[in-house]
Amino acid sequence: MEAKTVRFLYSQRCKEVRAQLVEQLKCLDQQCELRVQLLQDLQDFFRKKAEIEMDYSRNLEKLAERFLTKTRSTKDHLLKGAFRSGAARCEGHGGRGAEGVPSEAGAKREGTS
Repeated sequence: MEAKTVRFLYSQRCKEVRAQLVEQLKCLDQQCELRVQLLQDLQDFFRKKAEIEMDYSRNLEKLAERFLTKTRSTKDHLLKGAFRSGAARCEGHGGRGAEGVPSEAGAKREGTS
């Protein structure tokens, strides 16, 4: 083969390889773009999910606090009412409990222990 023919075949082959590499590079670019878009979508998803979970957490804390406040006030009210009614029962028995046994409240009131 002549040198001219070899150079021509070499340049043709180089052009074919270059075209093939350009085509492959385009495919890789598209894949990278799709993956970048997917990562951005996932990032947006998790950011929104985190916001929703934070709102949920805050609302749950508020609900729990309202429930505890209500429970505490109801419990305090019930305990005060129970204490008052228990003391009234003891006074009604002359310082003795329901079974006629002297109660601590009645004993303290009478000055005995």
